[in-house]
Amino acid sequence: MLRFLCRRLLLLFPLLLGVSVFVFAVLRHGKTDPAMAYLRLSGLPPTESMLAATRENLGLNNPLWRQYLDWLTSALQGDMGQSYVTGNSALHEILYYLPATIELTMWAMAATIFISVPLGIAAALYKDRWPDHLTRIFAFSAVSMPSFWLGFLLVLLFSRHLDILPAMGRGGPEFLVLPVLTLSFMSMGINIRLVRASMLEHMHSRSVTYARSRGLKRWRIIGQHVLRNAFIPVLTSMSMHFGELLGGAVIVENIFNWPGVGRYVVSAIYNHDYPVIQTFTLVTTFIFVVVNLITDLLYARIDPRIRLGEAR
Repeated sequence: MLRFLCRRLLLLFPLLLGVSVFVFAVLRHGKTDPAMAYLRLSGLPPTESMLAATRENLGLNNPLWRQYLDWLTSALQGDMGQSYVTGNSALHEILYYLPATIELTMWAMAATIFISVPLGIAAALYKDRWPDHLTRIFAFSAVSMPSFWLGFLLVLLFSRHLDILPAMGRGGPEFLVLPVLTLSFMSMGINIRLVRASMLEHMHSRSVTYARSRGLKRWRIIGQHVLRNAFIPVLTSMSMHFGELLGGAVIVENIFNWPGVGRYVVSAIYNHDYPVIQTFTLVTTFIFVVVNLITDLLYARIDPRIRLGEAR
């Protein structure tokens, strides 16, 4: 286990390096001149002399590989560039807005787990009966409905017509209900179908047949032999859902005016604030890799037959 953990942590650095190279190259080959974007956001006149001075100041006259090495040297020291809009550290700006997004994502993940898992289990236990049919209709609707459209419908119903929930901002628990439901709705539908399929697969396995022949009670069989094995693919799905929820927060935060990093990065993209965009990409990549690492470690906890150190 320790060897596997060390190896995965070592692989984290080449991954971040590759992502940084890709994002740096894509941003530098865009149609917008970084020097022009910097002057426009700074309110300075984009004259030829100012453009030349800005390119020299930002190091844009150097070859692309030299620009990247200069940026990488600073990034390894904790300096990932300054925002063109505020002039502050891009990393500090991202970390300032990130807690609000993490809060929204974690609550959406909790809603996905505590709603989809019981519904998926119920659908499997009552296969082809009314609980199964209702759950499948709910899952199909959740997968088919775009999050931005659902968000507008929820605002229209609960905020405008019923006036029982706030539509915008961040505050008490009541401010979380609509954005969390909007963000997690599609993940609920996907996870319900996965839990149901995984449960049905393991309910007809040999271990369950042997457990029945030994006279074990039904709920003990489900808890010890079905759920334990069925949750391994569900764990993989949940780790992927975390990344989807983190990315989906960009849309939801703009709908509900949630002061998170997603809303901030949308404005950075609009303003061509390249240091902020690149820092956001690296931070989210790091979070996603760490979540997947935790998921792999949980595999061995749920099923001791899995040997992480030997399998990878």
